[in-house]
Amino acid sequence: MTVKNKGGRPRIQITDEMIRQIEALAGYGLSQEEIASVIGVTPSTFSRRKTDTARVLQAIKDGKARASALVGKSLFDAAKAGNMTALIWWEKTRMGRYEKQGLEVTGAEGGALQVAVTRKFVHMTEPAKPTNRLQPTNTNGNGRARH
Repeated sequence: MTVKNKGGRPRIQITDEMIRQIEALAGYGLSQEEIASVIGVTPSTFSRRKTDTARVLQAIKDGKARASALVGKSLFDAAKAGNMTALIWWEKTRMGRYEKQGLEVTGAEGGALQVAVTRKFVHMTEPAKPTNRLQPTNTNGNGRARH
């Protein structure tokens, strides 16, 4: 039902059915913009209703919490059943554990790393010939400059 406000368009009322939809859609992971589209309001109207209608914000929170609980239970059940991937994921996300990787570089037999810089000068008898060199744009095609 719509109620006429002081001016402009009638105010969109959030119905119980819309609240159920909002909760379900939030649980499925839809963005608030996507939820607004599904229930047939603009994102700005949805944002205003979320601010001035406590049930809308609560429906979003409840939907996300229920979905998180369902997925969390599935993950927990898989970890208890011996699924190593689920077990590792559970430990990292729910128990705060983490993997730390590092790289240690040592020299021969674990000793200090030895670094030596050498310079080598080579006497060339002929100049090096260029390879895969593009022709300059100001040539006539045979490598000679245009005049």
